[in-house]
Amino acid sequence: MKPKLLKICLIIAMTFIALMMFTGCGDEDSSKEDFNEYQQVVVNYFKAFSKGDAESYMECMPPQMINYYDIEEPGFYKNLVEDMSKGLQEKYGDDIKMSFEFKDEKKYSDDELKSLEAQVLERYSKEIEFSQGYELKVKMDIKGSDKEDTETQVIKVCMVEYKWYVIDI
Repeated sequence: MKPKLLKICLIIAMTFIALMMFTGCGDEDSSKEDFNEYQQVVVNYFKAFSKGDAESYMECMPPQMINYYDIEEPGFYKNLVEDMSKGLQEKYGDDIKMSFEFKDEKKYSDDELKSLEAQVLERYSKEIEFSQGYELKVKMDIKGSDKEDTETQVIKVCMVEYKWYVIDI
């Protein structure tokens, strides 16, 4: 009977560890704030460029937009994100921390989504279909070793094939 109890405890412990890994619990760098999916993509977007992480930054944008720039200029996003990260470090110093507060949001109508799709087609020469979208007003507190500041930006996010992305148009 003891081996059976040990096996059950082991299964429970492994399940608990798996849950912690997949939910980010126990991760020191995980966000303590609770954001919904379309807000989280904005948080990921800004954190990626603050850390100079081009791969994470590109995951926040639809592939149709990524491919446009990387075909024209290979390494475009790697250079862009490195430059943005350096700019933040020059302005705020090292050890940059960001916190986010979503102040306002406006859900896009079907007509507004069609208009955004047309803008993407015009700018990137790529067709895209948005199923949902929001305009988000986000307040960011940015703190570094040299300076701290608060900025407010308006960001567009749209869903493409069941995934939320930042739309830069």
